Amino acid sequence: MASCSANRSIVVQQKLGPVVCRHYNGADATLLQVTDNYFPSGWLPFKSDVRRYGSSLAEFLAFKYNIPLHVFAYDIKNHELNEFSLTGRGGVSIYYPSCIAIYNKQKLDAKILEIGAITQRIPTTLSYGCGKTDYAVELPGYILGGRNSAYTAWDSGDTAATWYGENCGHAGRIDFSQTSNLRARPCSGRFFSDTQNNASPEQAAAFVEEQVRLAVESNGFYLNFMHWHDMSRRNNAAHGVPLMSLLFESMAKGADNARIAKADYNQAVEYLYLKESIEYLSLKKIRRTAFLDIRLNKFREIDYTVINTPLTIRINKEKTRQLNYKKIIPGGQIRSIRQDEKYLYLNISIDMTKDEIRIPFTLSSGKKVHPSAWAMPVLTFDEASHKVYSSIPVKFVLFRRGIMAPEYAVELIDRTYIPANSFILPATEKDYRYFAGAITPEGESLVIELSFGNQGQTLQ
Repeated sequence: MASCSANRSIVVQQKLGPVVCRHYNGADATLLQVTDNYFPSGWLPFKSDVRRYGSSLAEFLAFKYNIPLHVFAYDIKNHELNEFSLTGRGGVSIYYPSCIAIYNKQKLDAKILEIGAITQRIPTTLSYGCGKTDYAVELPGYILGGRNSAYTAWDSGDTAATWYGENCGHAGRIDFSQTSNLRARPCSGRFFSDTQNNASPEQAAAFVEEQVRLAVESNGFYLNFMHWHDMSRRNNAAHGVPLMSLLFESMAKGADNARIAKADYNQAVEYLYLKESIEYLSLKKIRRTAFLDIRLNKFREIDYTVINTPLTIRINKEKTRQLNYKKIIPGGQIRSIRQDEKYLYLNISIDMTKDEIRIPFTLSSGKKVHPSAWAMPVLTFDEASHKVYSSIPVKFVLFRRGIMAPEYAVELIDRTYIPANSFILPATEKDYRYFAGAITPEGESLVIELSFGNQGQTLQ
């Protein structure tokens, strides 16, 4: 048993059998909907048209369909991007304005610090403005990945590029053994662009659904790009916002019941480099001490030390009875532990300055009940107390839409930043419908409508 690693073989001690997971948190595939730049709801140039709803609607749909988001941002227009990042449904990295500016490392470094300050995480990826990638070879080693403007069109006859390591996803004509192709990677698709190139919205959505399904079946990495402020080049009255729900719905249909990694673009790229660097992995027990031995092969020309995403390994519980897995607890380099019926999933911090690592397990004195992997909250609404309750700790987001407003006219009016089991609603108005979103620390999300007089129902 081995991970989907690029031309690397992992030596596994069969007796205890740890396995590097193909995707973060032991997922089946990684899916992302991404955009360039985050325009707040009060952005003056958009106040008179539907684009003012773009950012709030994207987050609403991402919560509803449980799909991660990512924003490539050039600047911080107000506090809303910070709030978006802290909620956890989406990540942020750099949009380099190639359309109007020549590449300059000092400018890039300033943007890295600016984005890192608001997200509390140094970004390791970027997107190339206007698809200009001529400066890719000049990027510093701590830029691990990049998104260019290329993509697989609906009428191309091709399968989307979804490569995520050896035997994971589809590479097509792209040689991903060349690190340059990871640092200037095409998108798997561009939904709105397809609608502007002779596809009906329904045809574009069907293509998304099909390509997501293929990505999931092959354990790949699917990336769909759409500006949340998209507007037709041919007809200024044609905006992307009213079509956004089709994009998210089609991604969810393609994913079906598969486990999707809740990772942003920084994390997805970091995890790829991390998993393919694991040359040897063994779980051993000597007397009463259990530990992991790991050997790394950092064969790509990047700065591996900036990787902050943990490695996910899984352990077959049936094969580790002698280890007494129920006593393993988080601690040291083991950030978190989750389980399902068959496996224990450990997220482990890897010190990428080293080539060989030994990670001891911390054991409790008694049995430890590990949380369930992929646990979804159950939300209920109590009108009397004006509270939304969750079965497990979550962060909450509150949306609303006018009763007579179109479906896309969603406003984001409140959010929390510390996981809790309840949320007190602010004052509500009778001319609006309200929706509560919730997201777990592991990134699983949903939305319910707050039906006053009835219990809220999960939105499907």
